Amino acid sequence: PRMYAAGAVLDGVLVVFGGWDPGAPGSGGSFKDEVWRLDVDSLLWSQLGPLPHAASRHTACTIGDKIVVHTFRSTLVCDGISVREQATTGEAPDGFSMCAAAPLGDRDMLVFGGSTKAQGMTANAYVLDTSTWHWRKLRPTGDVLPSPRASCAAAPLDGTTCVVFGGAGLGGAGYEGGAGLTAFDETFALRVDGDEAIWTSIEAPGPPARVAASLSPLPTGGFLLHGGWAPKSKQTFDRSALLGGP
Repeated sequence: PRMYAAGAVLDGVLVVFGGWDPGAPGSGGSFKDEVWRLDVDSLLWSQLGPLPHAASRHTACTIGDKIVVHTFRSTLVCDGISVREQATTGEAPDGFSMCAAAPLGDRDMLVFGGSTKAQGMTANAYVLDTSTWHWRKLRPTGDVLPSPRASCAAAPLDGTTCVVFGGAGLGGAGYEGGAGLTAFDETFALRVDGDEAIWTSIEAPGPPARVAASLSPLPTGGFLLHGGWAPKSKQTFDRSALLGGP
C-alpha cells in the first residue's frame, strides 16, 4: 500500500514510481523507492529496479519516448525498463514537491506550483527542455495570476498550452496537518511563449475545490477530472467531472 506515488503511461504500460506507506499510526511510515509497471492489456504487474532515491509527492509525465519524473531532489528519466538520474542546467524548481506537471509537445515538460518541506508555496512555472536538459523559469503575465499553491492538476491542451485546476494554498493559521490549507476551484489556461507564462482564467462552473486530483485529456476532446481531497472537510471525491469536449 502507498500514497503520494506518481505514474505515467508509456507504450501501453503504466509505470508507477515511489510513494509513501503510512504504516501503523505513529510510526511515521516509510518512503518508497520501488518502481512498478502495469501492462494495461494483460493487467499484470511487474517490478522494475529501484529509483536512485525514495520519492513521495513527486510528479511524472510522458515526454516523447520517455517518462520524466520531477522530485524535490532531482530529475529522473524512465525508458520503460529502468530509471536513471538526469543532470540538468538552468534555474530548476529544486526543493519543491507537490508540483503539477504536463507535457508540451514531444520535448518540453511544464512544472507549476509546489511546496517546500517547510510548506513554502510557490506560483512559479518552469519548463524543462528534454533535448538539452535545460530548465528555464518563466515570467508570469496575464490579467489574472494564480496565487501560490500546491497539488494542482494539469494537462496539455496543445504544444504550448496546458490547463491547470485546483490546488491549495496556506491559510492564515498555517499548515496544521493539512487542515490549514485553503483549496481552490479555479481553472486556468497557461500558455508558454518563450520565457513568458501567459495566464488566462477560465470562467466556467466547475467541480468543488480540491487538491491531489488527476486531469487527463480525452481523445474526443475536453478533459477528465478525477479524484482529489478537500483539506478542511477531509472529503475525498469519487465522482469524475468533464471540462469542455463535444
